[in-house]
Parts: sequence; C-alpha cells; structure tokens
Amino acid sequence: MTVILLAHAPGARGRAALIAKALAAAGFEVRDAVLGAASPRGRASAAQTVASADRVLVLWSNDARHAPGLGALARRAVAAGKLSVARLDASSLPLRGRQAPVDLSRWTGRQTWQPWRALLAQLSGAAGPTPPPEPQIDDAAPVAAPTPPSAQGLRFVLATILVGALAYALAWSYLTVTQT
Repeated sequence: MTVILLAHAPGARGRAALIAKALAAAGFEVRDAVLGAASPRGRASAAQTVASADRVLVLWSNDARHAPGLGALARRAVAAGKLSVARLDASSLPLRGRQAPVDLSRWTGRQTWQPWRALLAQLSGAAGPTPPPEPQIDDAAPVAAPTPPSAQGLRFVLATILVGALAYALAWSYLTVTQT
C-alpha cells in the first residue's frame, strides 16, 4: 500500500479531511501533517516524515503561503523525488519546476473528476516517476495571483470613460472661455 503524507496549512483542515478520506477510499494509506510555523524540531521531524512516506502531497492554498514549515517539507520532498502538489485555491505557488500542480479548487469529492483522477495516477506512479526538478522556492515574497481578464477589461472601460470625461470637460471649458 502506498503511503501518502498529506501536508497542509492549519487553515485547510476541512479540505484536507475530504481529500484524505477520498485517498483512503482509493487504497492509499494517508498520514496527515498540519504544518504551521517552522521550528528546528519540526525540520528534523519533516526529514523523517518525508523519508517514511512513498509520496508527499502538499495542499497549497492562501493559508499555506503563511506556513514556512510547509515550504521546508516541500523542499525535502522535492529533494527526495516524492513531491506532488494540489492547489486548493488560486494562490500562486512558490515552487517552480517541471511538475504542474493539480487544481482541486473546484473539486467536490467526485471520484470521476478528471483532475482528481490525474492526481490519483500521479500518486500511484501510473504517470511515471516524477523527475526531480530544479526547484526554486521563494518563501519570502509570494507572487500575487494574476488579475482575471474580466477585471482587466473593466479597468480599461473605466479608464476610457475617465479620459473621455476629462477631454469633454477640457473642450467645454475651452469653448466657454473662447466664446466670452
């Protein structure tokens, strides 16, 4: 039986419980690791925990950005070639490498959902071994999620209206000054 270490921030406990239950139902042995602030004892424990698991599944969320212990565990999992990442929301990932995260932000527990099936394949090794990427982890400054196109379009419309109103006001004031 494949042992999965399910690592997540304290704020993701509810989603992690749903994912752990579904992984257990799929035949995995799941060990839960809630990681908050990093500590020297926690780092040693992370190394032992990663060594005892077949795969490490990091659940990345906005809360995870504030849990440096999760970043330390992810670095160890990358070094061991055991890391898988699932995204729980639109937060940007500090991990940059060859492996794309599985997006579970809209997963409701349905076993047949394609991203969920892709994650199961990745964890079971059906997708082949994950080549160890050259990781670059930026714990200091997480990058903000990109602005959705709809918000960019709204900004453009508002800027166009503002420029038009200013041009109208300038033209009106010029015409009233020159006619008097």
